[in-house]
Amino acid sequence: MKILHVAHFFYPCLSAGGVVNASYQIASKQSKDNEVKVISSDSCKERLKFPKGRYDVDVDGIKVDYFRNLSNRFKLKTMLDTPLSAPFKIRKDIKGYDIVHIHEHRQTLAILASHFARKNNIPYIVQAHGSVLPFFQKEGLKNLFDKVFGFKMLHNASCVFALTEVEKEQYLKMGVDEEKIEIVPLGINLEEYENLPSFGKFRSKFNIGENDKLILFVGRIHEIKGLGLLIDAFNDLINQNNGEIDGENDDANSLDGIDSSSIKLAIVGPNDGYLAKLEEKIKEYSLEENVIITG
Repeated sequence: MKILHVAHFFYPCLSAGGVVNASYQIASKQSKDNEVKVISSDSCKERLKFPKGRYDVDVDGIKVDYFRNLSNRFKLKTMLDTPLSAPFKIRKDIKGYDIVHIHEHRQTLAILASHFARKNNIPYIVQAHGSVLPFFQKEGLKNLFDKVFGFKMLHNASCVFALTEVEKEQYLKMGVDEEKIEIVPLGINLEEYENLPSFGKFRSKFNIGENDKLILFVGRIHEIKGLGLLIDAFNDLINQNNGEIDGENDDANSLDGIDSSSIKLAIVGPNDGYLAKLEEKIKEYSLEENVIITG
């Protein structure tokens, strides 16, 4: 089968978030038994460079076309690509594919791919990766996009992938037929976990006691991840353990009797613009001894 993936950020731009790794892993596994190609852009925090050409770039056995954006700054600000050569190349190349898989639909390449797929009667899948509804940042721009392109793209898809039941409900709110929605959780590449570090190495490295209670957050440090809310909740947990908030420790699952200094929160992931505010919030609550930011 010939499969075309559409992703507005792609490997090696891992700083763009988990969707980059998810789309890479899917394409990588499919490429073992299928002919797979990815179309993406050259955008990243720093524009990607391709000294040997930007089309048919071999990425671990996956062929990738990285379209050049007219403005990398505009892309990072609006999340919309400006790939001037893309319409002509996609219109020509898409005829040779059996199916198109669009990762995150509010993007220029998705508009082009879905349009030319329909023109050529090629089925396409949309996988929003948690971005179905137009909430949080750039809500006005997202609503405008949906009115012009988004609703049509979702409704004309042969199938849409939801990660969870919650995301399925979000698709339904966007008017997608329930029969088109498939719940497909993200997979895990077990090969990456074949050689694990020795037990206790993480605790030892960051001076976390063997009997300390450890809460773990893994993800990029960005406001959208809800880290501010996490710190608020963690502060409440510490205060509850100290008997400083209403209700005190009458919950059977409370941490009554445990020294608050032995309750740790580890935040693991790269900074994506929110680290300074996060550290300020941690300091405001005097949680410096309880919160560990590993990077």
